[in-house]
Amino acid sequence: MLVRALLFIVILSPLGCASLKALGAKEFASAPGSTGPLATLETTLQGSLAKNQSGFKLLEVNEEALRWRLALIDSARHTLDVMTFLWWGDESGDLLLKRIIDAADRGVKVRLIVDDMTTIDDGKELRLRDLSNAAVDAHPNIELRVFNPFSNREAVGRAVEYLGDFTRLNQRMHNKAVIADNRAAIVGGRNLGNEYFGLSPAFNFRDVDVLGVGPAARQVSGVFDRYWNSQWVVSQKHIEGSGTKETFAREHAVLLQKLAAATTLERFPVPVQDWSAALGALELFPGTSTVVTDTPEEDSLTHHMPNTIRALFADADEEILVTNAYVIPDELVFKRTADEVKRGVRFAM
Repeated sequence: MLVRALLFIVILSPLGCASLKALGAKEFASAPGSTGPLATLETTLQGSLAKNQSGFKLLEVNEEALRWRLALIDSARHTLDVMTFLWWGDESGDLLLKRIIDAADRGVKVRLIVDDMTTIDDGKELRLRDLSNAAVDAHPNIELRVFNPFSNREAVGRAVEYLGDFTRLNQRMHNKAVIADNRAAIVGGRNLGNEYFGLSPAFNFRDVDVLGVGPAARQVSGVFDRYWNSQWVVSQKHIEGSGTKETFAREHAVLLQKLAAATTLERFPVPVQDWSAALGALELFPGTSTVVTDTPEEDSLTHHMPNTIRALFADADEEILVTNAYVIPDELVFKRTADEVKRGVRFAM
């Protein structure tokens, strides 16, 4: 079965003017790691793929989405890039951060991009897990950058600043991706938190991700690099500075204590796992992919999504299947949908 996958990373609205501290020399992802489980996986997969094809797995089940994120993180041997909008201070968020730190401890170079909406450092746990941004950035193998940061680091000050600089601060980064060794990547709709992985006792969301192995991972990596080197993504060192070894050790100990007592994670062991058997049994469907993302410019955002979606609709012969958390159609969408239905295309949302 040949699968043609179109991977979407969406930013919702254009960027306004901002005075954000420019970064230094640009940095780009390393070449795919030559050793490790993910290198073995891609090398084995290449024997059954045509040129430029990748292997894909649709991650529809919430707990499986967490499991495969852990698999990529644990299997990384060279590099690990993670970008997300929300990263909650709950059990699954803590577990993911713990395993990312484990990867950094074994020498993996880790780059993190987080949106600044949930990194409030006022003791309310609305920050990058139970480790502060500064503590995370203090690890010698982890570099943290923040998308479109507030000048104020506390909740009340942010509220005032938000009202005074609404055009800029209303622009948030909704990208979600995990890229390991530039060999495998997960991209899709899930933020990092219990309700996105089926672990919340109160409510859970229904999202979809795609795991891609091969060239698709390099495409996602290219998106990460564009944001990493954008002026809208600012180094933690430029915002508050990095922490010390002592702050990292203290906060890391608290994180481990919380995970040891977490009953929600009974199906997810806290220690790093060996995923060799799971990777060896992984069924991937061959196909080609295109990653579509809005491009961050110096003072604006170039939108590619509307034209891409319109082209997909126009190319449909039999059916259009849409999975999306937010569908807010306007008159043009209703007209376009009606035109497609008239020529026999079936819609399902």
